[in-house]
Amino acid sequence: WTTSVPGLALLFAPLTLLFGPDVSYNVAALLLPALAAWTAYLLCRYLTGSLWASLIGGYLFGFSSYMLGHQLAGHLNLTGVFLVPLIALALVRYANGELGGRGLAWRLGVMLALQLSISTEVALTLTLMLALGLLIAYACLPGARHRLLTSLPAIAVGDGLAAVLASPLLYYVLQGYSSGTYADPS
Repeated sequence: WTTSVPGLALLFAPLTLLFGPDVSYNVAALLLPALAAWTAYLLCRYLTGSLWASLIGGYLFGFSSYMLGHQLAGHLNLTGVFLVPLIALALVRYANGELGGRGLAWRLGVMLALQLSISTEVALTLTLMLALGLLIAYACLPGARHRLLTSLPAIAVGDGLAAVLASPLLYYVLQGYSSGTYADPS
């Protein structure tokens, strides 16, 4: 297996065709932390309403040691986390009653499929943490239990939509796709 980022590759294909893969990679590596900071800013701005708190929250997310460490190591797939705050924002908006079940389902489906096309590791971690977060919220917020339970069908539909949209990638992941042969070092 090799790490691939087909979602980013498609997004940056025009730049790759015009200037080559090195330039395209460098631009993506520079933009991903800033994009992650911006989407975290949007989430923080929604939650706090404070410009300064949101700027700090966005900065801490987008330029954290995690992001900078993976950027310096060349792990483009692990710095493509800009969808995580947007998924959290959709879930919070649903919990606040600003978003219906259909709106949540299609947003989750599209964003999770995109995340799968950027990083299967981040997508799996996101899915597991969403399940854990729902369990913790159910245990700690008795007043929100009804809304949490009503979110489950929308989340399931969103996961199903993501699986359909990412089905070519999932097919190769589940079939043990290998893009080359292994050399014997002896």
